[in-house]
Formats: sequence, C-alpha cells, structure tokens
Amino acid sequence: MLAGSVEGTSGGAGTFETTVALKNVSAASCPTGGYAGLQLVDAHGNQLPTQTLRGGTLNFEDIPVTSFVLAPGATAWFNIGYSDVPVGSQTSCAVASQLQVIPPGDVAHLAIAATIAACGSGTVHESPMFASGSPATQTTAPPPGG
Repeated sequence: MLAGSVEGTSGGAGTFETTVALKNVSAASCPTGGYAGLQLVDAHGNQLPTQTLRGGTLNFEDIPVTSFVLAPGATAWFNIGYSDVPVGSQTSCAVASQLQVIPPGDVAHLAIAATIAACGSGTVHESPMFASGSPATQTTAPPPGG
C-alpha cells in the first residue's frame, strides 16, 4: 500500500520538474521499480489528454530503470517534466489539479494533488522510480520552501 505526494517542484523559462514521492505505508515490503502509469485530471475529475514520454528531458537526466524492494516506511521517487508553453495552434494549456499514478506492477491508481499545466496535448516526460541511495536522488526538484 503506497501513499503519494508531490515532494518538490522547480521551473523556469517554460519548463518544469516535479518530483513525486511514493511511500510504503504498509507493514510489508514491496518490490517495485520501472515506470508508473500517469493520467492528468482536472478540478472536476475529468481526465485530460496525457502523453507520457519515458526518459530524461531538459529538467532531469535520463536514469536507468532499476528494481528494488521498498521497505515499510520507505519512500521511492520519480520525476516528471513538462512545458507550459503553448505549441502549434494552442493558445493555452489545460491545467490539471490532480495526477493519477499507477505504481509499477499495480492496476489501482493513487490520486495526488498537483497543479500541472502540460502543453503539447499533456506531454509529460517521466523518469523511472528510484530509491534512497540512488544517484538519481540528485535529480529531484527542491522540496517546497527549500
């Protein structure tokens, strides 16, 4: 059983990075790793167009996919990157107020409050999940207020 939250966001010049944390809130260890499924959702609960591209982007480096065991109380992360600059004939971009996350190897989703204005038909770049101690922790967005 996992609980999700936005751990940090940074951005500028039209590109943003958000780090999502998934914490194991159960009493059992769970194997994980790889990419989560993502869906942007508006304030009314409607699914928005979402195009997920796996791998690095201008916001964060490409990191290898790893498998690991998430102990009770431990946290794993992944990064998403997106642009809020309209492309083509777009004059504005839909704003999501929620990110639905399907953890790797699962079918149920977690709803995480997040304001994301991903242009380009909801194009979001995603890193694979990583654990504490991974060099990828250096790619995370700063925590709020930090």
